[in-house]
Amino acid sequence: DAAAPKEEIVESVLSGFGTPIQGPLPAGVYPWTAARATSTTTDERIEKAGEILANAGWKPNPNTGILEKKSGKDTMSLSFSISTGDAPELHKVADELVKTWEKLGAKVELLVFETGELNQNVIRPRHFDALLFGEVVGRDTDLYPFWHSSQRNDPGLNIALYANSRTDKFLEEARSSSDDSVTENSYKAFNDELKKDMPAVF
Repeated sequence: DAAAPKEEIVESVLSGFGTPIQGPLPAGVYPWTAARATSTTTDERIEKAGEILANAGWKPNPNTGILEKKSGKDTMSLSFSISTGDAPELHKVADELVKTWEKLGAKVELLVFETGELNQNVIRPRHFDALLFGEVVGRDTDLYPFWHSSQRNDPGLNIALYANSRTDKFLEEARSSSDDSVTENSYKAFNDELKKDMPAVF
């Protein structure tokens, strides 16, 4: 998330018709989901992300430049694929993300699928390293289908395979309450807990 060029994506891919968000709810649903201006540039965020990786033990291979990390007797390489659909905007966003991650020292393969194939062969069996995809959050802002642990398997929509008993409780409270303030407080608690785990970049 530290390196994601969200502002640039909104401008270059969506011609400004979008809002960078920091969590699973659309900007403006509640006061605390309002869009927040960033005071750092993309290059500064990439530098910060590089520091995070370095502090976690990732070092560039002297021959390839790809980041590596010792794991016991083995060496892991920061190499993965991003799967996405063939809609033009998804493809363009994925290209931006690949460029950013390569600047950090990752080796990233972009896999683009026709929508039906993506759904059937990638999303349903959860067969991906990373997935760039969109979610439609309705006016009722029910996040349960996307994030509750019971929805991890197809046909559930928790495609991040996220599981956390605390967030499950908050989602259940938000969904079952008829009190708007309880629902909002439950979603706020859910959002705060989700930030700690970072199962997705929004």
